[in-house]
Amino acid sequence: MGGFVADVIHIRIDVKTVRGLNAREHWAVRARRVRNEHDQTRVAWIRAGKPKLKTPAIVTITRHSVQLMDDDNLPGATKAIRDELAEIAGVDDGSAALRFEYAQVRLPRRQQWVTVDWMAK
Repeated sequence: MGGFVADVIHIRIDVKTVRGLNAREHWAVRARRVRNEHDQTRVAWIRAGKPKLKTPAIVTITRHSVQLMDDDNLPGATKAIRDELAEIAGVDDGSAALRFEYAQVRLPRRQQWVTVDWMAK
């Protein structure tokens, strides 16, 4: 019995995301936040053992938080994470080799993190 077995890499990134397109913040505050999100994404990848992020892939970015976002703000809130993952994989984040999907999970307490499931096709 043959079948397709997908490679799935699961990474947890401990960051607090903001409201994406609706975030109102000073440019310097935004720059520090985005840099931190890039850094925390790379740290999470290293902690996961530096797995090879193979392409083509379906990448599901899930935001875990006490409050949910509109579906148009969710991709913007995780843009820095998306960019860093694509850089680690060595491809442009707009490449057809990557299909990004977004999800949210509501938490009962004031906590926040992001998980990434990288599934090679």
